[in-house]
Amino acid sequence: MAATLSARGAGVTRRAGLAALVAIAAGAVFAVPASADPINKNTQVVDLSCDGGVGPITLLSITFNDAWAAPIAGTTDVFSIKYFERTDTGRVLRDVGSWQDRAVITCSGLVSGIPVLIRGFITGS
Repeated sequence: MAATLSARGAGVTRRAGLAALVAIAAGAVFAVPASADPINKNTQVVDLSCDGGVGPITLLSITFNDAWAAPIAGTTDVFSIKYFERTDTGRVLRDVGSWQDRAVITCSGLVSGIPVLIRGFITGS
């Protein structure tokens, strides 16, 4: 009886190993490379004009995300937002007093049709 259980166990182990190998191979075949600029139905594209020699930049923001940082399209850089104001109403939605000795960039543009003034800094490569 012990020999029968041992043979059965070896068969189960071989099948499990084969299944794992097939899963790994399938994952390698069907893997999709990641994108640095993921634009999909949840992405809001925001074009800004910036000072400080930066020029125009395009931020990619996830519409349901409360983050105050956004990737810059076409780069690996991130714009860290420290000040955000609706210029049509003058309402300040974010104002962080500490800049930690960073070079501050001021940008303006439209977010969902609303004129805004944004200050922050660029981090990244």
